[in-house]
Amino acid sequence: MTLTQVGGSFRDPDGVFYLRNGEPRRQLHASYSADWSLLHSSGLLDALWRDELLIPHREVALDERLDGRAVAVIAPEPIRFISYPYEWSQSQLLAAATLTLQVQLLALQHGMQLKDASAFNIQFRGTRAIFIDTLSFE
Repeated sequence: MTLTQVGGSFRDPDGVFYLRNGEPRRQLHASYSADWSLLHSSGLLDALWRDELLIPHREVALDERLDGRAVAVIAPEPIRFISYPYEWSQSQLLAAATLTLQVQLLALQHGMQLKDASAFNIQFRGTRAIFIDTLSFE
């Protein structure tokens, strides 16, 4: 089994993104537990998935964790091609900005908000922008 932490993931105190045998995983730390519960109970997670605004994930066994800080582990749907905001066209930047505003408005309707609205939390599945940072909601 190979575990590889993804470089930029160290910035988030609430969790870490890593690859387990090449498959994406997101470890959630205890500091995110209350927000994680609210994300589920508020209906926001279901609404984001219904509207295809947030990358889907499934919860996996805790034994897939990266380290001992984990209280939960999720397996997000893989993105086949990763791109970065500095590579995007003007229309992609507009799509990312519009998506971020849609996600924020929906979060507010469910009693939550984005704590991290970075363009780096957006990827494209085909031509459609999708939010990828499940731990950005508080």
